[in-house]
Amino acid sequence: MTKDKRAGWRPSPDIRRDPTQSKWIEEETIPLLKKAWGTYRKKVLALIIKEGERTNIIGSTPGISLPEIMRNLPMLGDSFLEDGTEITGTMIEQAVNQGNAYATEQLIRVEYLPEAASGSLFTIGPPTQALIDTLTAMDLSSLQGITDATSNHIVQAITTGMQEGKGTYEIADAVDAILNDGWNRAETIVRTEVMTAITESTRQRFDEQRVQLCELITSQDDRVCDDCEPLYGEITEVDGPGFGDMGWPPFHPNCRCAIAPVIPGLYDGPHKEDVEHWFD
Repeated sequence: MTKDKRAGWRPSPDIRRDPTQSKWIEEETIPLLKKAWGTYRKKVLALIIKEGERTNIIGSTPGISLPEIMRNLPMLGDSFLEDGTEITGTMIEQAVNQGNAYATEQLIRVEYLPEAASGSLFTIGPPTQALIDTLTAMDLSSLQGITDATSNHIVQAITTGMQEGKGTYEIADAVDAILNDGWNRAETIVRTEVMTAITESTRQRFDEQRVQLCELITSQDDRVCDDCEPLYGEITEVDGPGFGDMGWPPFHPNCRCAIAPVIPGLYDGPHKEDVEHWFD
């Protein structure tokens, strides 16, 4: 049995790499967040190598002041968080709306909703706002974790560098590497949390429409990982824990898996008999 026959929905080739059509949200968010992180990075490095300073001295003489750095790092982290959460808050709302739009289009595709539902104005009601608030809080916690870990690693790198007699610029390079790693983690969080919001809002929309089952859709290309590929076409309950031990997509950073509705009487995939008798 070929891959394409394992599921009820076979995305057309032009959208397989982005089944939920949500890539644009990442593309809008990442440059804005990167700019905010760049400002944070610049201010952190300025604590180590002050403007106009051309010395390579460490310790209590002109150069690195560990107490000053420890005093200022939390404030710089908070400043980034203020900008970052505003940016990612918009991202979460966009992703939730996109998830609702995607779910609606899927329900039209299987003829569960009429064509007239396509493009209709979606109003954010209390359940959707609650979802946005929950996901935004999770995002803030993730970003807070990154800035806290980054600050701790920076202090450790500076302390170790000073103990080992390293110069200012050598220590600054080590700190810059830590900041780059922090940005990589922040970028991964953006990609992951967009898909989390898409999945959760899709499930919410399905549940509102009394859709009880859904199937997993992968991108069906050579980038699909070994963990996701076997799950293609698997069916589970919308209000359940997800797909076995994997839970709900995204299953890993940069996961592109999505869910599609499975309607008894309308589903024409390989699990048709199971679907018809699922709740017997």
